[in-house]
Amino acid sequence: MSKLLKTTIASSLLPVAIFALGQAGQAEGEAVRLSRQAKISMEKAEDIALKSVPGRTRSIELEWNDGKLQYEVEICQDKKKMEVTVDAATGAVLDIDRQMGKCD
Repeated sequence: MSKLLKTTIASSLLPVAIFALGQAGQAEGEAVRLSRQAKISMEKAEDIALKSVPGRTRSIELEWNDGKLQYEVEICQDKKKMEVTVDAATGAVLDIDRQMGKCD
């Protein structure tokens, strides 16, 4: 591949890379902003969820849903995937979705 072609390809990919980094930075900033609004920590939400549904935590997300800041904790229990929704202000379990399918 010629040097000119390599340079052209590299320069055409630069805006894509800059955009992707900007998006990642915005997403990280949003996560920090949301975590500052939560009254309970992610670790506490995980503990609460695991007391409701014992198992292995797969993921935890913090997001606004139905006008409330909530943690969604995905848990694997006996090869079944479940999601426990925990109120980020009070620590109350808002929902347990046991119909999430199988764990990988």
